[in-house]
Amino acid sequence: MGFDSTTPSVDLKAGETKTADVALKVKPDKLRAELVDFDTLYPPGATRDYLMNNCMGCHGFEHIPGTNGGRDEDAWRRAGPYV
Repeated sequence: MGFDSTTPSVDLKAGETKTADVALKVKPDKLRAELVDFDTLYPPGATRDYLMNNCMGCHGFEHIPGTNGGRDEDAWRRAGPYV
C-alpha cells in the first residue's frame, strides 16, 4: 500500500528460474508518513547511541520514533530509565 510498481509478465517452464526487476514508486497521496534517512530520524549523538545500545535491540528501529513528533534529548531524560 502506498506504492505503485511495474508489473512484468514472466513465463516459466518447469524447472526454469528467471529474475524480474520491479521498481516501486511512492504514492505521496496515499503515504501517511514522511520517508527520511536514518540520520534524520535518529540524529547522531549521545541519545542515538543510548537508544541503539539499550532500546532498539528489543523495540526495533520502528518503535522508538512512534511518539507523536519524536522526543528530544530532554524529553527522553525526563522519561527516565525503565529497567
